[in-house]
Amino acid sequence: MSHPLVIVKNGFISLSWDVKDYEVGSTVGVTADKDPGDGVVCFPPTVDGHMTFDKETGVGTGSYLMRMRNEGEFNFTITIKPKSGGDDVVQTKHVSCQVDPKILHFKSLVADKTEAEVGEDITLSWEIENYSGEQTVLRTIYPDNPLNRDAPTGADGKGTFVDTPTAEVKPGDTTYQMFDIDTEAPDIQYWLQLSPKVTVKLTRATDWQAMLPTRAATKSGAVYAKLNRDNPGPPTIDYLADSLMTETPPADPAATDDEKKKALQKVIDARARIPPRPFHIDFTQGKGNLYMPSGQFRAKTSKLEGIDETPEFKSFTAVSDKILPSKCDKTKPDFDADQAKIWEYFKRVMPAEGMPTTITAAAVDAFVTIGAGFASSGHLAQKLFKNLLAMSATKLSERATAAGLRADVIGGKNEFIVVDTTKGCILKGADAANYICTNVQLLSFIANCGIGAQGDIRKGTGPIVESDPKIQEAQIRGMLDAQFAAFGDSAGPTADIIGWPQPPEERFVLIAHARHGGDFAGWKGGLGDNDAPGADTATVAHNVWARLKKKLGANTATTGPITVVKKARAICDAFPTAKAVIKAHADAEIDGYDYKTNTGQKGADWKKDQGP
Repeated sequence: MSHPLVIVKNGFISLSWDVKDYEVGSTVGVTADKDPGDGVVCFPPTVDGHMTFDKETGVGTGSYLMRMRNEGEFNFTITIKPKSGGDDVVQTKHVSCQVDPKILHFKSLVADKTEAEVGEDITLSWEIENYSGEQTVLRTIYPDNPLNRDAPTGADGKGTFVDTPTAEVKPGDTTYQMFDIDTEAPDIQYWLQLSPKVTVKLTRATDWQAMLPTRAATKSGAVYAKLNRDNPGPPTIDYLADSLMTETPPADPAATDDEKKKALQKVIDARARIPPRPFHIDFTQGKGNLYMPSGQFRAKTSKLEGIDETPEFKSFTAVSDKILPSKCDKTKPDFDADQAKIWEYFKRVMPAEGMPTTITAAAVDAFVTIGAGFASSGHLAQKLFKNLLAMSATKLSERATAAGLRADVIGGKNEFIVVDTTKGCILKGADAANYICTNVQLLSFIANCGIGAQGDIRKGTGPIVESDPKIQEAQIRGMLDAQFAAFGDSAGPTADIIGWPQPPEERFVLIAHARHGGDFAGWKGGLGDNDAPGADTATVAHNVWARLKKKLGANTATTGPITVVKKARAICDAFPTAKAVIKAHADAEIDGYDYKTNTGQKGADWKKDQGP
């Protein structure tokens, strides 16, 4: 037998022996007087175990590789029982196993999963028995590329590393191995012998954006499903009879049915983890879905109401009251005094438009509206949401993707992109906005962003609420920043209002309100974008009526006098002076309509001399 001059703990020795006149078919076994780490019986008696035979010399040779996991003095015995029944051949060897302080002794290396998709986080954890500050390295052997990365170990000898295989990594078995890089340690092959390994099977990513087919846009929109507020569940959207029912192939033409189902199930599971918010019918409209965490206009009709009454939620709202957009916060390095003045005007808009944490859907009109009046009808809600997801500190981009929700520029316009989990396809544009209107889970996701409550729903069980105060604040501030930027987009040249008198005038608020609904007033109140800089509230209301009548007054299936008065009321009813103007126009120009009771919607028509 032979062995290395130095046997270190966790190292290997090679026991070897030879026997003259060896009889093929003899039984061979190796034992030790105490456990070296692999069991006292190193290998049980076996016919010709670990033996080779040279016919010319008649010599049989054997060897056995032994890992020495325990320290101490060991006596190994190799016993060979001849096949003919003669005397046993016995060989012994004394081995001393010692600790070599130059070599790290890894107690463990584990992965948090045995199978993962490309792009999914894999967390490796390890523990070192005799760690004393050496640099440790994680060797990752991907199916097509080995890679070494520094993987620091803590003073307690424990460490973790999160590996996220990128899209370029091929599926297959990936082996992770830990070792130290002490220059005085044995060569790399010896390192790798002493280092623990763990293998994770990589499968290709089942990403809904690549796996699911896209539904062709509908011709006429969709019928909105009513939300069951006592038991919210998967939404149902009934498309009109003349809808285009075709689907385009998935982005990955090789996607199998199982992979499509897996991609869809991941979205369903993630949505189930979104902390739900209590949505209600908008009492001013008698329809739609409304969320107002400030407590205004909230009917006590939902079993989800209790979620907004918890200390956790109240802590969110308490923090929200103290947070300003980045450019309006004097404690922030990018504070801008002029922007802070514009913020005062924006705040003046909120009572008419909604607070930044308000979410409405299919209520005032058939659109999703985020915060202070930013509606999907003008593509502002989509742009706002896209900008919000782009803010890395909020951690919302990956969470929205997990929920099957995105926003991007399509055909030159900002649009929502969403997974219809009922039909197993991707919706874009108006169809996506319609779907969101009726989906309490996705509406809750958007609402959670405004109060800093949207946690990481990519894994885990049950509703996942964000617990990191920094991320909570980033989400709240991010929503404010996104809305403040959208206010600049929707209100017109905000630089012009910096010198306006404080407090903001009602006419300005009404102009901003009208622009949110489709630019029905012009910037300063005139019929042109920059006409009539001195226009008062009544003039703005006259302009709102004139623009609506010109744009939507023709009698069609979706437009006409009732459409005009309905939209004019939605824009102007919060402003007493403007409301009186709209009432006067409606009374004078529409037959068969009662402004006070809002009746006469069937059969109402323009008076002959007042046609659009």
